Amino acid sequence: MSEAAERDFAAIDAADITDRAIAWTVISAAFATTLNPQTLSALRDPHQLAEWPLKGPHFEAACHELGMSAALAATDETESELRLAHQRLMSGPGPVDPSPWESVHRSREGLVFDEETRQVRAAYREFGLQSKLLMKVPEDHVAIEAEFLAYLLSEALECIDRGESAQRFLAAYGAFLAEHAGQWLPRYFARFSETATTHYHRGIAGLGAQTIAAAAL
Repeated sequence: MSEAAERDFAAIDAADITDRAIAWTVISAAFATTLNPQTLSALRDPHQLAEWPLKGPHFEAACHELGMSAALAATDETESELRLAHQRLMSGPGPVDPSPWESVHRSREGLVFDEETRQVRAAYREFGLQSKLLMKVPEDHVAIEAEFLAYLLSEALECIDRGESAQRFLAAYGAFLAEHAGQWLPRYFARFSETATTHYHRGIAGLGAQTIAAAAL
């Protein structure tokens, strides 16, 4: 049994759960296989970015990059330019560095659809989930893992609102962080920032790095 399964989450503040649910929801949208125009607009809006729930050094760096991207929105970082850059980072053509799939980072052979993919799929099925992205990409994609973490936290909040125990969802969140997301996303976001050629993409890498750094409850 994992440490998360044995831990009692009853004392966790709902505000802390909310902060992480919001952050993971944004990360899921930002790292989707195609550029999300609504997310792009929101993250380049300084007033909306100021509401980001998880502050820290990665967030400060992200604010700088996203501010630079906003300043270049009419010239070097138009939506069309960013759409092409996003495609290169998330799907190619050609090799994608870093790969957005957990199994490539963690399996011995560096393959998609390896053991990590099957483990992640089993975690989703435990909650009867089928992501809207699942028909397009393997289940251990960064955006789908972020979506799953946001789902678990949102379900926990609904339990709390009803006066019910959120233990099942928070234990699953802690276990998934420990066994999957936390094992590869710190390296993924760091490498994503290194290979990105736009301020916007370095900015979302910073938000991702801040989210995984502050993800634990």
